[in-house]
Amino acid sequence: MLKPKNRPSKTTDLFSSAEFMELQAEWYEKARASGFTDIEDGDGFIDADAEKQAKKTLLNCPDRAEALANYYTEAERALGSLVFESAQDRAIWVHHARGATEHEVARLVGVTRQAVQRRLAKYRKRVGIKRPR
Repeated sequence: MLKPKNRPSKTTDLFSSAEFMELQAEWYEKARASGFTDIEDGDGFIDADAEKQAKKTLLNCPDRAEALANYYTEAERALGSLVFESAQDRAIWVHHARGATEHEVARLVGVTRQAVQRRLAKYRKRVGIKRPR
């Protein structure tokens, strides 16, 4: 059944209620007090500068950096035990274990990025390691 065009939905009614507005103001204040910075502007669009800062913060997180360092140490160590199906697969793993991006590995080895992803996934599974996000 179609709704009449000029009748607000229950959701619209909820978000415009005084109770909701008070609760929203309370939580926005708590967020500001904690140092939280929203990456959306007031109109609900993503602020490009805030998004870049959020990504930079995430990438520089000490826990993530440590997890990545551990992962690459394990990937390098796996070179001694992995049996590769081809010299190309070995080259892919070597470049990856030394920290090259999937795009860089693809360019260096001469395959697509998707081929790099598939092969890395196959050897990660064999070794039993997962790359941190």
